[in-house]
Amino acid sequence: MDILKEEALFVGTAEAEHVEMYLKAIWHIRERGEDVKISTIAKMLNIRKPSVFQMLKKLNAKDLVEYNKAGVTLTEEGEKIGSSMMRNSRLLGNLDG
Repeated sequence: MDILKEEALFVGTAEAEHVEMYLKAIWHIRERGEDVKISTIAKMLNIRKPSVFQMLKKLNAKDLVEYNKAGVTLTEEGEKIGSSMMRNSRLLGNLDG
């Protein structure tokens, strides 16, 4: 499946917005050179750790992340979608000035 089709899967629903929010948070934490942990995601998004854990279970079921006590990583699929979302966000940011 190409990236455009993958992105279409995540358009227009509240759950899709949450998926995007979590993938972007994971991406930003990783870009800062920090370990991506449940507590770090919770702090960044101002969400309780149990809520983050529940969402990570959903993202794992969609094959977007892997997680364990050592931390959270994006799968190959998560990397593709995350990369595309970040590129689009940056392009939109550049258009806004």
